[in-house]
Amino acid sequence: MKRERAARDLAAAGTARAGHPVAEVARSVELEELAAWLAHHVNQPLGAVAAFAQAGCRMLSGASPPVEQAAAIFREIARLALEAGADVGRIRARYTAEVVPARRHRIEELIEAIDTPLRGIAAGYHGRLEIDVGPGLPEIRVDAPRIQYVVMSLVRSGFAAADPRGGTPHVRVESRAEAGGVLTSVIDDGTHPPVADQDAFEPSLAAPAPAFGLSLAASRSIIEAHRGTIGFEKLRAGGRTWFRLPAADA
Repeated sequence: MKRERAARDLAAAGTARAGHPVAEVARSVELEELAAWLAHHVNQPLGAVAAFAQAGCRMLSGASPPVEQAAAIFREIARLALEAGADVGRIRARYTAEVVPARRHRIEELIEAIDTPLRGIAAGYHGRLEIDVGPGLPEIRVDAPRIQYVVMSLVRSGFAAADPRGGTPHVRVESRAEAGGVLTSVIDDGTHPPVADQDAFEPSLAAPAPAFGLSLAASRSIIEAHRGTIGFEKLRAGGRTWFRLPAADA
Protein backbone atom coordinates (compact mmCIF):
# COMPACT_ATOMS: atom_id res chain seq x y z
CA MET A 1 0.00 0.00 0.00
CA LYS A 2 2.77 2.48 0.88
CA ARG A 3 4.58 1.77 -2.37
CA GLU A 4 1.37 2.17 -4.40
CA ARG A 5 0.52 5.44 -2.63
CA ALA A 6 4.04 6.75 -3.28
CA ALA A 7 3.68 5.88 -6.96
CA ARG A 8 0.40 7.79 -7.15
CA ASP A 9 1.92 10.81 -5.46
CA LEU A 10 4.92 10.80 -7.79
CA ALA A 11 2.65 10.50 -10.82
CA ALA A 12 0.57 13.42 -9.63
CA ALA A 13 3.62 15.52 -8.83
CA GLY A 14 5.18 14.71 -12.17
CA THR A 15 2.32 16.43 -13.99
CA ALA A 16 3.63 19.84 -12.89
CA ARG A 17 7.02 20.03 -14.54
CA ALA A 18 9.73 22.24 -13.12
CA GLY A 19 9.48 25.70 -14.62
CA HIS A 20 5.76 25.42 -15.49
CA PRO A 21 3.87 28.48 -14.17
CA VAL A 22 1.47 26.28 -12.17
CA ALA A 23 4.40 24.43 -10.61
CA GLU A 24 5.94 27.74 -9.57
CA VAL A 25 2.61 28.84 -8.07
CA ALA A 26 2.30 25.52 -6.23
CA ARG A 27 5.63 26.00 -4.52
CA SER A 28 4.87 29.63 -3.75
CA VAL A 29 1.36 29.32 -2.34
CA GLU A 30 2.14 26.23 -0.26
CA LEU A 31 5.10 28.03 1.29
CA GLU A 32 2.81 31.02 1.93
CA GLU A 33 0.28 28.77 3.67
CA LEU A 34 3.00 27.04 5.67
CA ALA A 35 4.31 30.42 6.79
CA ALA A 36 0.79 31.48 7.79
CA TRP A 37 0.32 28.22 9.68
CA LEU A 38 3.58 28.74 11.55
CA ALA A 39 2.69 32.33 12.35
CA HIS A 40 -0.70 31.32 13.75
CA HIS A 41 0.36 28.28 15.73
CA VAL A 42 3.72 29.55 16.97
CA ASN A 43 3.14 33.24 17.50
CA GLN A 44 0.17 32.74 19.84
CA PRO A 45 2.00 30.65 22.45
CA LEU A 46 5.09 32.80 22.10
CA GLY A 47 2.98 35.88 22.78
CA ALA A 48 1.52 34.27 25.87
CA VAL A 49 4.98 33.30 27.13
CA ALA A 50 6.16 36.87 26.64
CA ALA A 51 3.13 38.32 28.44
CA PHE A 52 3.45 36.03 31.46
CA ALA A 53 7.20 36.53 31.63
CA GLN A 54 6.83 40.32 31.55
CA ALA A 55 4.17 40.19 34.27
CA GLY A 56 6.48 38.08 36.39
CA CYS A 57 9.24 40.64 35.93
CA ARG A 58 6.95 43.39 37.15
CA MET A 59 5.93 41.41 40.22
CA LEU A 60 9.48 40.49 41.09
CA SER A 61 10.57 44.10 40.65
CA GLY A 62 8.09 45.44 43.28
CA ALA A 63 8.76 46.98 46.66
CA SER A 64 9.55 43.61 48.24
CA PRO A 65 11.02 41.60 45.45
CA PRO A 66 11.81 37.90 45.69
CA VAL A 67 15.04 36.53 44.37
CA GLU A 68 16.54 38.96 41.85
CA GLN A 69 18.01 36.13 39.85
CA ALA A 70 14.49 34.92 39.09
CA ALA A 71 13.59 38.34 37.70
CA ALA A 72 16.63 38.24 35.43
CA ILE A 73 15.60 34.82 34.14
CA PHE A 74 12.08 36.04 33.40
CA ARG A 75 13.46 39.04 31.54
CA GLU A 76 15.57 36.71 29.44
CA ILE A 77 12.51 34.53 28.68
CA ALA A 78 10.63 37.61 27.49
CA ARG A 79 13.52 38.69 25.29
CA LEU A 80 13.92 35.28 23.68
CA ALA A 81 10.18 34.88 23.11
CA LEU A 82 9.92 38.26 21.41
CA GLU A 83 12.93 37.48 19.25
CA ALA A 84 11.39 34.16 18.22
CA GLY A 85 8.19 35.95 17.25
CA ALA A 86 10.16 38.38 15.11
CA ASP A 87 11.88 35.42 13.42
CA VAL A 88 8.51 33.90 12.53
CA GLY A 89 7.47 37.23 11.02
CA ARG A 90 10.61 37.33 8.92
CA ILE A 91 9.98 33.78 7.68
CA ARG A 92 6.47 34.67 6.61
CA ALA A 93 7.59 37.86 4.87
CA ARG A 94 10.29 35.97 2.99
CA TYR A 95 7.91 33.35 1.57
CA THR A 96 4.91 35.56 0.83
CA ALA A 97 4.81 36.15 -2.88
CA GLU A 98 4.19 39.50 -4.49
CA VAL A 99 0.71 40.09 -5.88
CA VAL A 100 0.61 39.28 -9.61
CA PRO A 101 -1.54 41.59 -11.76
CA ALA A 102 -4.77 39.87 -12.79
CA ARG A 103 -5.84 39.66 -16.44
CA ARG A 104 -9.07 38.78 -18.19
CA HIS A 105 -9.46 35.06 -18.94
CA ARG A 106 -12.14 32.50 -19.63
CA ILE A 107 -12.29 29.57 -17.22
CA GLU A 108 -12.63 27.12 -20.12
CA GLU A 109 -9.31 28.33 -21.53
CA LEU A 110 -7.58 28.04 -18.17
CA ILE A 111 -8.82 24.47 -17.68
CA GLU A 112 -8.05 23.47 -21.26
CA ALA A 113 -4.47 24.67 -20.81
CA ILE A 114 -3.91 22.21 -17.95
CA ASP A 115 -5.82 19.30 -19.51
CA THR A 116 -2.66 17.19 -19.84
CA PRO A 117 -1.53 17.51 -16.19
CA LEU A 118 -5.12 16.93 -15.03
CA ARG A 119 -5.23 13.72 -17.07
CA GLY A 120 -1.86 12.81 -15.58
CA ILE A 121 -3.29 13.18 -12.06
CA ALA A 122 -6.20 10.92 -13.01
CA ALA A 123 -3.82 8.33 -14.47
CA GLY A 124 -1.73 8.43 -11.31
CA TYR A 125 -4.79 7.30 -9.35
CA HIS A 126 -6.01 4.90 -12.07
CA GLY A 127 -9.10 7.07 -12.23
CA ARG A 128 -11.46 8.66 -14.73
CA LEU A 129 -11.65 12.43 -15.21
CA GLU A 130 -14.59 14.17 -16.82
CA ILE A 131 -14.53 17.86 -17.75
CA ASP A 132 -17.74 19.69 -18.61
CA VAL A 133 -17.40 23.44 -19.11
CA GLY A 134 -20.50 25.29 -20.28
CA PRO A 135 -20.32 27.50 -23.39
CA GLY A 136 -20.32 31.28 -23.38
CA LEU A 137 -19.12 31.77 -19.82
CA PRO A 138 -18.26 35.33 -18.80
CA GLU A 139 -14.66 36.38 -18.53
CA ILE A 140 -13.02 36.50 -15.10
CA ARG A 141 -10.15 38.74 -13.99
CA VAL A 142 -7.59 36.45 -12.36
CA ASP A 143 -3.96 35.44 -12.03
CA ALA A 144 -4.19 32.43 -14.36
CA PRO A 145 -1.54 30.08 -12.88
CA ARG A 146 -3.01 30.49 -9.38
CA ILE A 147 -6.54 29.58 -10.51
CA GLN A 148 -5.11 26.64 -12.46
CA TYR A 149 -3.31 25.57 -9.28
CA VAL A 150 -6.65 25.61 -7.44
CA VAL A 151 -8.30 23.40 -10.07
CA MET A 152 -5.40 20.93 -10.01
CA SER A 153 -5.39 20.83 -6.20
CA LEU A 154 -9.13 20.15 -6.01
CA VAL A 155 -8.94 17.43 -8.66
CA ARG A 156 -6.02 15.79 -6.89
CA SER A 157 -7.86 16.00 -3.57
CA GLY A 158 -10.94 14.43 -5.17
CA PHE A 159 -8.98 11.44 -6.43
CA ALA A 160 -7.16 11.15 -3.09
CA ALA A 161 -10.53 10.72 -1.36
CA ALA A 162 -11.26 7.55 -3.36
CA ASP A 163 -11.65 4.32 -1.42
CA PRO A 164 -8.59 2.21 -2.40
CA ARG A 165 -10.75 -0.93 -2.09
CA GLY A 166 -13.38 0.41 -4.47
CA GLY A 167 -13.56 0.52 -8.25
CA THR A 168 -12.29 3.17 -10.64
CA PRO A 169 -12.40 6.58 -8.95
CA HIS A 170 -14.26 9.26 -10.86
CA VAL A 171 -13.87 13.04 -10.66
CA ARG A 172 -15.96 15.52 -12.63
CA VAL A 173 -15.02 19.18 -13.22
CA GLU A 174 -17.81 21.45 -14.36
CA SER A 175 -18.16 25.22 -14.78
CA ARG A 176 -21.39 27.14 -15.16
CA ALA A 177 -22.36 30.79 -15.47
CA GLU A 178 -24.00 32.30 -12.42
CA ALA A 179 -25.46 35.71 -11.83
CA GLY A 180 -22.44 37.97 -11.77
CA GLY A 181 -19.81 35.27 -12.09
CA VAL A 182 -18.67 31.71 -12.80
CA LEU A 183 -19.15 28.67 -10.56
CA THR A 184 -16.67 25.78 -10.89
CA SER A 185 -17.32 22.49 -9.12
CA VAL A 186 -15.11 19.43 -8.61
CA ILE A 187 -17.27 16.41 -7.79
CA ASP A 188 -15.85 13.07 -6.67
CA ASP A 189 -17.24 9.71 -5.61
CA GLY A 190 -14.84 9.26 -2.70
CA THR A 191 -15.34 8.94 1.03
CA HIS A 192 -15.29 12.05 3.17
CA PRO A 193 -15.48 12.33 6.97
CA PRO A 194 -18.22 14.63 8.22
CA VAL A 195 -16.72 18.12 8.42
CA ALA A 196 -18.03 21.65 8.53
CA ASP A 197 -17.87 23.46 5.20
CA GLN A 198 -14.88 25.68 5.99
CA ASP A 199 -13.08 23.10 8.16
CA ALA A 200 -12.18 21.26 4.95
CA PHE A 201 -9.81 24.11 4.11
CA GLU A 202 -8.00 24.42 7.42
CA PRO A 203 -4.22 23.93 7.11
CA SER A 204 -2.99 20.51 8.17
CA LEU A 205 0.45 18.95 8.18
CA ALA A 206 -1.01 15.49 8.85
CA ALA A 207 -2.43 14.93 5.37
CA PRO A 208 -2.01 11.50 3.72
CA ALA A 209 0.28 12.88 1.01
CA PRO A 210 2.77 15.76 0.89
CA ALA A 211 1.22 19.21 0.42
CA PHE A 212 -2.40 17.96 0.54
CA GLY A 213 -3.04 19.59 3.90
CA LEU A 214 -1.64 22.89 2.66
CA SER A 215 -2.95 22.91 -0.92
CA LEU A 216 -6.61 23.19 0.12
CA ALA A 217 -5.82 25.97 2.56
CA ALA A 218 -3.79 27.71 -0.14
CA SER A 219 -6.70 27.29 -2.56
CA ARG A 220 -9.01 29.08 -0.17
CA SER A 221 -6.51 31.94 0.19
CA ILE A 222 -6.21 32.26 -3.59
CA ILE A 223 -9.95 32.30 -4.24
CA GLU A 224 -10.63 34.80 -1.47
CA ALA A 225 -7.82 37.02 -2.77
CA HIS A 226 -9.72 37.09 -6.08
CA ARG A 227 -12.91 38.27 -4.30
CA GLY A 228 -14.37 34.79 -4.69
CA THR A 229 -15.86 32.18 -2.38
CA ILE A 230 -15.01 28.51 -1.92
CA GLY A 231 -16.79 25.70 -0.13
CA PHE A 232 -17.29 21.97 0.30
CA GLU A 233 -20.37 19.83 0.71
CA LYS A 234 -20.66 16.12 1.40
CA LEU A 235 -22.91 14.28 -1.03
CA ARG A 236 -24.74 11.00 -0.60
CA ALA A 237 -22.01 9.34 -2.59
CA GLY A 238 -18.89 11.48 -2.60
CA GLY A 239 -18.22 15.17 -2.18
CA ARG A 240 -18.35 18.46 -4.06
CA THR A 241 -15.81 21.24 -3.73
CA TRP A 242 -16.73 24.47 -5.48
CA PHE A 243 -15.43 27.96 -5.99
CA ARG A 244 -17.18 31.02 -7.33
CA LEU A 245 -15.38 33.90 -9.06
CA PRO A 246 -16.92 37.22 -10.05
CA ALA A 247 -17.18 38.16 -13.70
CA ALA A 248 -14.55 40.60 -14.95
CA ASP A 249 -17.18 43.28 -15.52
CA ALA A 250 -19.14 42.66 -12.30
